[in-house]
Amino acid sequence: MEAIAPTLAYDTLIMAPVSTGKGIPAGKWADVSTPTLVITGDASFPFMPAAADAVAGRLPNARRKILAGQDHGPTPESIVPVLEEFLGN
Repeated sequence: MEAIAPTLAYDTLIMAPVSTGKGIPAGKWADVSTPTLVITGDASFPFMPAAADAVAGRLPNARRKILAGQDHGPTPESIVPVLEEFLGN
């Protein structure tokens, strides 16, 4: 982690607007046709739901899923069934 520490300020500068859900221009991803699953846990960082909602709202083929009781590192038991359903397995 020490090796990447100098980049964290730049990462925050770039990602902060996106993390609030306000930094994603409406037409930015309008041409992305790939089906996308946007997942967060309901126990994750407070800014994540707005950011995930914004991303899902900008992608024309996005689905949004919230994992109950999960944080930013969901358990395999909580995420695998969601991924299997999305991927058609």
